[in-house]
Amino acid sequence: MVYVLSIENYITGSKLKEFRRQSGFSLSEAADSIGVSSAFISMVENGKCGISFQRIHQLVTLYGKHLSDLTDSSPIDTNIINLNGAAEIASEPGVQIFGLAKIEGDINIGGFRLYFEPGAQHDFDYHEGYEYAMVIEGDFELHLLTEDEECEIRTLHAGDTTVYSSRFRHSYKNINEKYGSVLVIETFGK
Repeated sequence: MVYVLSIENYITGSKLKEFRRQSGFSLSEAADSIGVSSAFISMVENGKCGISFQRIHQLVTLYGKHLSDLTDSSPIDTNIINLNGAAEIASEPGVQIFGLAKIEGDINIGGFRLYFEPGAQHDFDYHEGYEYAMVIEGDFELHLLTEDEECEIRTLHAGDTTVYSSRFRHSYKNINEKYGSVLVIETFGK
């Protein structure tokens, strides 16, 4: 089997490996905790494959980190990040996720810009906290699975905003025939 390394997968994988080692987890402990194989974790950490947004959230939470910790900024410059220089921290088929400014302390907040190809939908994600979202361009459906597994669908257009508990499984789908993007602000706890 031939693996194609992408710089984004390599950077994200390297950070995840660093976080795992800092937190004292073995490959098998990390894998068991999120329900995947040790080989998969190894491939991700070595940049040989991508990882879904949900799995990244699970790993960074396990390691006592947050998704915004994957950005390559020092603690001094994380309060100003220009969108044009934002680091890609995750990708899924048809979706790219870029880390934006963050702040940690009594209140923890991190921002992300998600770019979607026409018709693309990212994997369902969930984590502690809340999310505030604004559609920058395009038309989207936000799928929210409630505690009783009912699916609420919110249709959002450019300029629309919404807020929801991110502990509910959620996913955005670009329902437009053009590229679209969503700005997501997360509150999170450590």
